Amino acid sequence: MGWVRTGGARSVAAVAAIVALAGCSTGGEDEAAPEVVVSAEVPAAPEPTASPAGEVSPAAPIDMLAVSAPGRTLVAVETDRTRLSMLPLDDLAAEPRTVETDSEILDIHTAPDGAVLLALDGAVGTLDPENGEIERIPVDGRVTAVAALDDGRLAVGVAGDDADGGSDIRILGAGGDVEATIGGIASVDDLAVTDGRLTALDRTQTSVTEIVVDEERLGLALRAGEGATELTTDHFGRILVSDTIGHEVLVHTTGDLMLRQRFPTGEAPFAVAYDDVHERVWVSLPGTNEVVGYDLGTGVGVETERFTTVRQPDALAVDPESGSLIVASATGDGVQRIPIGRP
Repeated sequence: MGWVRTGGARSVAAVAAIVALAGCSTGGEDEAAPEVVVSAEVPAAPEPTASPAGEVSPAAPIDMLAVSAPGRTLVAVETDRTRLSMLPLDDLAAEPRTVETDSEILDIHTAPDGAVLLALDGAVGTLDPENGEIERIPVDGRVTAVAALDDGRLAVGVAGDDADGGSDIRILGAGGDVEATIGGIASVDDLAVTDGRLTALDRTQTSVTEIVVDEERLGLALRAGEGATELTTDHFGRILVSDTIGHEVLVHTTGDLMLRQRFPTGEAPFAVAYDDVHERVWVSLPGTNEVVGYDLGTGVGVETERFTTVRQPDALAVDPESGSLIVASATGDGVQRIPIGRP
């Protein structure tokens, strides 16, 4: 996996009814008739009734996590989303290095070179985890998602300012110049790059849409459950989406965007991460303060492990070398490392 992204903008808690895709479309006049759905809320966690598994280190409330593999650095976005904490992946109890941003962070991804990309208001921020410096690439608009393409360019989701609230995806060249603008999507809440292909998650339509970058257009769009919230990728090129309202995980492949698997989890799955070492997808269940691991090798998710977590486990990450699971609490109950045995 070229990047790790396990948090997300937590503004999905809107309870207003919105329009979603009923099936799939190609952006033309033959689109399926829409239906009304409700955006998923972040599940509220109860007070813990059992001790968390593994080791827990003190930490501020954390909303998002990313791992910069070259320097083995864990980067955490605190819940006010204007402060970053950087920790050595091998010593989560160490004193964190911190850096402030001048606007809210709505998305975080790790580029292949280890730089951490930040979606900001009016810019993409590039954080160097080694020195904590952030370089800003100006963007006209509020950036909601960002990802690095395989050729070094950046794909950036930008919130719309028109009456319909439509968003667009912009492709930025090496100097930050806009090389392409692709519209027609309601909201760009996350972006995934797999096998050179770009896919967008739209929470307001609970859908995933392929982005045909070379042709500057939207491709196939698929409904993603009843209330899609988070996504991640794996080294097989799959896109894994948590459906918080539908209590499922959805597994998509790209090329021709296709739903390959869907399987039930416990109530209201939220954060999702993939362990390439042990071939497990991890899903957090904030409503029960648990995290569950699934093996996808049989064509359907088979539960392999279940652990008690810190309270409100809203963000997950995986140590790319050991496969240890990192869980962060959004209520300030700490950051947790859970060692995972070899299969």
